[in-house]
Amino acid sequence: MKTTIRLGDILEEFTEHRPDGDEPEVLTLTERNGFVSQASRFHKRLAIEDTKNYKHIRRGDIAYNPYLLWAGAIAQNKNWDSAIISPLYPTFRVKEGYDSTFAIHLLSTEQLIKRYDQISFGSVPRRRRASVRDFLNLEVPSPPTINKQQWIAEVLDRASELRVKRRRAITLLDDLARSIFLDMFGDSGSNPHRWDIGVLDDVIDRGPQNGLYKPSSKYGSGVPIVRIDAFHGGSIKKLDSLKRLQVSSAELKTWGLQEGDVLINRVNSLKHLGKSAYVPKLVEPTVYESNMMRFSVNKSILSPQFLVQMLQTADIKNQILRRAKNAVNQSSINQGDVRALRIFIPPLEMQQEYVRRLKLIGIVKLTSHKQLPTLDELFASLQGRAFRGEL
Repeated sequence: MKTTIRLGDILEEFTEHRPDGDEPEVLTLTERNGFVSQASRFHKRLAIEDTKNYKHIRRGDIAYNPYLLWAGAIAQNKNWDSAIISPLYPTFRVKEGYDSTFAIHLLSTEQLIKRYDQISFGSVPRRRRASVRDFLNLEVPSPPTINKQQWIAEVLDRASELRVKRRRAITLLDDLARSIFLDMFGDSGSNPHRWDIGVLDDVIDRGPQNGLYKPSSKYGSGVPIVRIDAFHGGSIKKLDSLKRLQVSSAELKTWGLQEGDVLINRVNSLKHLGKSAYVPKLVEPTVYESNMMRFSVNKSILSPQFLVQMLQTADIKNQILRRAKNAVNQSSINQGDVRALRIFIPPLEMQQEYVRRLKLIGIVKLTSHKQLPTLDELFASLQGRAFRGEL
């Protein structure tokens, strides 16, 4: 009995163009989330008007992005009986004698993704192409019987579901923070509790101040610099993994962050424009980049943690969008726009009670985040053992 087989022994390439009649759902193949509907991901249809050359896939069919296979952009259609995808994507069906769920788990292992990287070629790093021939010629351990494949697929599905549920729980905790805000204070636009109304300028006691710009050659070592990718749920996370930057003592004095500061994104796509974060206690001097601005507020009137949550409400977002200056691929707001934001100011005791509840949610989130690597390691271990024949 052969100990290895080719992927071409498990998969067969096919091309089926979209059927006549009503157009099926148009899907996009992503690196991390598999197939997603274009309409749900981009809030609009991006496909060209004439989709007659698009490929038709059914439930269980598999495809990969030839330019991103090295990053793991391979997926199985699990949610749509009928859908269409870009003609760019090679499409495959699982041959008789092999379980389709077992197959996609095999194709998604870290071991195979490393092999995908080896067969991808091109001068542009993020556009290296993997050919169908090289893909189908990759060797894998000979799968067990179909019954054993189905059992392994079920085990891996359950392990994967644990990871999905944990990530979903973290998302729901973010939703809970917003729900508690609305329950305690109402929407800042309608102000149903008739809180005192003002503009942000009324409570700012320092700033706003735009961040520090440095060329990429200055990055590498030095002090940490906060960028937009460090914003998570209204706070700054993973401080120990921030990029570092060489700065002078004068620059550090000017742009050094302090606990209690509020950062707000001033240049970005409309989706992320105005995203804000509270600056926690820092273990070392830290600066912030030029695409954001920093300010602090009078804490006897307004809690900065409470303010950050308010800045994430739909009403404040709409105010920011109305003031945004639009350019190619990005938009911006200025210091005057931030000062003019209309806010409400509930009693400080209520703000502090909300912050207390927010911290409790944060403790639960932190615990959940710490469990994610363990679940990921468990799943990877199960995958490895399954395809080495050890399950």
